[in-house]
Amino acid sequence: MSPGSAPSIAAVATGRFSPASVSLRLNSSLSWRRFELEGGARSYWRHRKQPLEVAAPECGLLLVSAGQGQGAESLIARWKKPGPNPLAAVAPANAQILQGAAAYLFIPEVQPFRNGWLTVRLEGGQAFLSCALTIEEGADPRSLQNLIRLLAVSWMRKAGLADIPARIRDMQIEVDGGTVLASGLRLEPFEVVKAVEALRAASGAGGGG
Repeated sequence: MSPGSAPSIAAVATGRFSPASVSLRLNSSLSWRRFELEGGARSYWRHRKQPLEVAAPECGLLLVSAGQGQGAESLIARWKKPGPNPLAAVAPANAQILQGAAAYLFIPEVQPFRNGWLTVRLEGGQAFLSCALTIEEGADPRSLQNLIRLLAVSWMRKAGLADIPARIRDMQIEVDGGTVLASGLRLEPFEVVKAVEALRAASGAGGGG
């Protein structure tokens, strides 16, 4: 954003909604105008008075853009073919989980970890969370793996998630030098928001998408 220009926002929201319900709601409103892409296979809506665009390319996913930045058409293109995450260039140790992520959060220092990244990847109608945490060299791998599992259980309880033991069993935790990588934590798309909010409240994390 340049000085003096209007703010612009591009965001991804998850929840209990479908492309059909979004289409029905916006098509019936005089405040929104529909645009079709790919011969009608994809659609997005633009508000007639405000610089706001919305798209719902799949169940549980809503793309929103406001201002003069990326429009809904650009967000749909990114959803279809995620590009390299620019943060991977400034955080090369965590590039493995940043690449192709639909959303990410930076986690500030939470002892005994220095900092790290939490990412959300969408695949097959589900969301998968991965986390890369920076640690001190020489830390005991087994102790760190047990600690990650305990923290994950506590976090999921605070978020009100169900079937926690099965989710923990699906997690893979690897310790490589100064990084701990936890991956494979499965969530339904509508659970992502409350899970991320629980983590944000606990750690002061900040993120984007």
